[in-house]
Amino acid sequence: MSRCSEEALEEALRQLSQHAASNKYRANWLSTYLAAKRAEAAGHGLTIAGVNKSVEDLFALIPDHQKGRINPFIDLSSKVRWLKVKDSGRSTVWNTGTRDQSQTALFNPSASNNGRGYFGEGLLPNAADVAVQHLDQDTTEDPLPGRDALAVLVTRHHDWDAEPSRDELHAAAQDYLGMTREEFNTITADVELTVPVLGSPEWSPSLLLASELGPPETTSTERGSQVAQEPHITVEDVEQLPEQFRSFLNHHGIATESDEELVDLLAATLSSQLVIMAGPSGSGKSLMASALAAFFAPQDRRARLESSRLLAKREEFFGYFSHLADKTFQVLEPLQLLLDVAAADGTTPPMVAVEEANLSPIEGYLSPLVHGFGGLEAETLEIPLHNQVGSVRQHASELEVPRVLELGPYPRFFATINVDADSPAPARKVVSRACVILMEAPSFDTALAAADTLVHPSVEEGTGPAAGLIGRPTLAFDRYSETGSDVFQQALKDRAEILRSVLGSDVIAHRPLQRSLIYMAWYAELLGATEPELGDPVVEAAADNALLHFVLPVLSAKEFEGALSVFKSELRSGVLAPRLARLEQVTKAQQFGPPPDFWGALT
Repeated sequence: MSRCSEEALEEALRQLSQHAASNKYRANWLSTYLAAKRAEAAGHGLTIAGVNKSVEDLFALIPDHQKGRINPFIDLSSKVRWLKVKDSGRSTVWNTGTRDQSQTALFNPSASNNGRGYFGEGLLPNAADVAVQHLDQDTTEDPLPGRDALAVLVTRHHDWDAEPSRDELHAAAQDYLGMTREEFNTITADVELTVPVLGSPEWSPSLLLASELGPPETTSTERGSQVAQEPHITVEDVEQLPEQFRSFLNHHGIATESDEELVDLLAATLSSQLVIMAGPSGSGKSLMASALAAFFAPQDRRARLESSRLLAKREEFFGYFSHLADKTFQVLEPLQLLLDVAAADGTTPPMVAVEEANLSPIEGYLSPLVHGFGGLEAETLEIPLHNQVGSVRQHASELEVPRVLELGPYPRFFATINVDADSPAPARKVVSRACVILMEAPSFDTALAAADTLVHPSVEEGTGPAAGLIGRPTLAFDRYSETGSDVFQQALKDRAEILRSVLGSDVIAHRPLQRSLIYMAWYAELLGATEPELGDPVVEAAADNALLHFVLPVLSAKEFEGALSVFKSELRSGVLAPRLARLEQVTKAQQFGPPPDFWGALT
């Protein structure tokens, strides 16, 4: 008696990965359908516990590994190919088959789910056809999975007396899944495996773990010639941050309006490498930027840079190489501060505040930020300093200036901006790379609570108690992606449809959408909502906040006016609600001239 060979299982996994490789959500249609069929066939029950068991039967290839649950219908290089084993059914196929408006279409409707399909009500008689209709199987990008490959995966524990024929292999898979031949053929393509099912060595979890197709043991990142271990920031660590930050602020005599604002500030810092803190003078922009920097980094890994008027090029801010001054580099103060930060311990992300950043155009004197933070995350920020070969000597010093200054890992920049009639708004290409935090002047009670700030230790002397708890901006979103959930996407989709209804077109572009999702993942983790449901207050607040941070600041004046007409403050949540109330008052008070955009409303 023999089980399938390692070679057969690996070939099956390679073939299955060619299905829906570009879209994990499309691939989930088959995962959900298969899990439901297995739950019915094995009598596990159409409950969360039953779904967890059926997913383990089908996809838990290495049960003892943290990420030993295969997502077979996705590209080999995908970050979400290997998922967690524990409660994987609940966090993937159960969610997609109960709470959203996509894969509920596979199931019989339920009154408890507003008339939509519901996993617990069982599959529709034509569920196989419904699943295939959503796979776009006629395109080369999304073929149906190979028939032999799927059969080998689901029968990997089957004991064979001899090499099975294709009919025997398919029959065993159909029996395991409780499918008719017609159903099995509907969801698969007639593709042969190309290798025998049986052979030596026999498949085992340990062999797959050691294989190149198995889950990665660790995550490492190349930095030059060195390989640095990425810090593992757990969900449990993240949940402790709000209380720790509250204690840190209290210790330094800094009061905040609400816990909601505190969580929002943490989510913004964790998710975005450029945070624009905008508000009137006295609203606490500089103080909060200093507090966040001190909370997440030790003193030698943070710097405060002062902007000034009439800066046009980065050489005017950082310094320049001079042939006339004995071929040395004239280092200005901002660069010297960054050189000191770069020379310190390189394991903690540096925190850099740029005061009154909009006194001069940011895209000019701070152009490296605009270019370096165009993506979702940047492990290092590169600041070109000169075009000489190698390093050059500083003027009146034996210290050297590199050709390119590299700040890393995953640096954070806080740009404070005063919003008044004399200060220009930042360019849209700058705003599109940032998380915009709209600061409010503190209430009298809040100011009174912080009146004894002078007798507390200066926040500048803070020791960085959370220095080990910040790293890759996309870390929380990676964890969210592993669950297979799309509640954040659904929440943003609802808001996008509201905007489309009044503006007549989509205004949430691809990049703001991605930045919003990354922010929302951190916001939910900070509040302990690791598996939020659609409609949960946490999801609603996170989505509303994302509108404020990533969407409203980049809208044109006409689009902004339309957004205010539909997003009423009394109907929103999170920090968006009070900020909208202020913006609404300003726009209503303006009687002459064209409608203002986000930045015009602030000034």
